[in-house]
Amino acid sequence: MSKERRLNRREFLRKGLSGAAGAAVIPSFLLEKTDDAKSGQTSKKITTRPLGKTGIRLPILSIGGGTCWDKNIYAAAIDAGIKHIDTSDLYQNGNHERLVGEVMKGRKRDSMIIATSGFFRLGRGSRDDQIQRAKQINLIKAMEASLQRLGLDYVDIYYMGGIADRDIALMDEHLTALQKLKKEGKARIIGITTHSNESVVVRAAVEGKVHEVIMVQYNHLQPNKDDVKGAIASAAQAGLGIVAMKTQAGGKVPNHTAALKWVLQDQNVCTAVPTMKNLDELNAHLPVLEKLDFTPEEKAAIEDKKLASAMTVFCANCEQCLPQCPKNVDAASLMRSYMYAYGHKNLWLAQETIKAVDPSNLPCSDCRSCSIKCTMGFDVKHKVMELAWLKNVPDEFLA
Repeated sequence: MSKERRLNRREFLRKGLSGAAGAAVIPSFLLEKTDDAKSGQTSKKITTRPLGKTGIRLPILSIGGGTCWDKNIYAAAIDAGIKHIDTSDLYQNGNHERLVGEVMKGRKRDSMIIATSGFFRLGRGSRDDQIQRAKQINLIKAMEASLQRLGLDYVDIYYMGGIADRDIALMDEHLTALQKLKKEGKARIIGITTHSNESVVVRAAVEGKVHEVIMVQYNHLQPNKDDVKGAIASAAQAGLGIVAMKTQAGGKVPNHTAALKWVLQDQNVCTAVPTMKNLDELNAHLPVLEKLDFTPEEKAAIEDKKLASAMTVFCANCEQCLPQCPKNVDAASLMRSYMYAYGHKNLWLAQETIKAVDPSNLPCSDCRSCSIKCTMGFDVKHKVMELAWLKNVPDEFLA
């Protein structure tokens, strides 16, 4: 790490962990280097919760997703007391796993909880087509490739990722593969992730009695948030650990901290893995480790539906748009791509999401008005036309 990088990180830790964001238990070696510690200020305890019946307790704030590509952010997060990193073989075709492996170099393996997933890239098509594609996925090979990229002998949590169908969640071949990986010691805990048809998948995981942890899309802008909340409660009661993702509702909400607090105020959620692309975002999230009560400004941001609706780029992934388009445009993929590009600023994932769709050659321009009534209230045609440029983005801008 360069001298400038070290100074920047130290300045972040001094300001971010000792004042209003001083939620973390700062390691003693770090306290000795901070001005506030020398003045006698005591560290504050982080809030932890049990991860279901796994025997693990985690800080309620974790870090993950394919939007953070700076090792310094992970280092600062770990120094602040964050103990759980989530990744996936989905993120830039496994390159994010390699990054997490670099973060872990030189650290004690048992000092961190590392999770990854074998993502089910099922594409579009009929349900029968998707089920047939799901049967072809080999989680054993996917896990072996992930461990190689991570440079680890095992992961703490391994998920079958991106599941949106009850029958796929309960496929014998995949449940058997997960149990085999656990028996061989390659995964301590096994689970499932879902960001579509969430409540159905969560309840299927409870029914199957194999999954131990569920990572689920959960935020205050979800049209089905009450149903998801109920499913999470049922899973928690059954002893499954709950990890919340997509908490920032597409990465563009009036108040990111308020959005995160809304999720973590649900005591059934063990931890959340919000987007943290830079030190400012990490610094903004750290206060939740100490206090989850809304400030008046945060409460107003959560309750101001008009402001949220005007700002949001969050695609709920409900796919209710698909049967509405008379020209069979894959609006669901396009709206998710818009979210990744304009919300998360992740151009690679935006392109990956629509790689089978050419947004520069769609029939949308021939329609005077769009017939799709989006659950989130999007002007679908307008957003589709704004995506045409994405096809020609040079590779060097996609990381």
